[in-house]
Amino acid sequence: MEQTDNITMTAPEEDYAAAAASEEIQDAPVQQEEFTPGSAEYEELKKALTEARIKLALLLAGAAKEKLNEGAKLVELLCLSGMEPEEAAEKVVSEYPNLRLVTRQLPRFAAQTSGTSDGFAAIRSIFSKR
Repeated sequence: MEQTDNITMTAPEEDYAAAAASEEIQDAPVQQEEFTPGSAEYEELKKALTEARIKLALLLAGAAKEKLNEGAKLVELLCLSGMEPEEAAEKVVSEYPNLRLVTRQLPRFAAQTSGTSDGFAAIRSIFSKR
């Protein structure tokens, strides 16, 4: 005959309830910071969030990361008139091409050693005569 062990499993909710009932958690001081719309912390966080949105919008619009600070000032001015950061970033990047990210294509050379139709045939013929 088979003998099975009785194992009791507790659900995670029960574990959390047991932990919440412990004295350590109940006695721990709870720190809640309230950011009211007039407080300095609220305004600082709002400014940081707006700046991050503007820089992200510029990057997505195709601006170079070295030119983000210049573009951010222009986008911020457009945002004061009621434009969204994404729309303002598109306008700034299209109006000021010096802010765009420039991708350069590197030339590729292929050196084939057989035949006279490759680009290096003339050079080989010069050095083979010497």
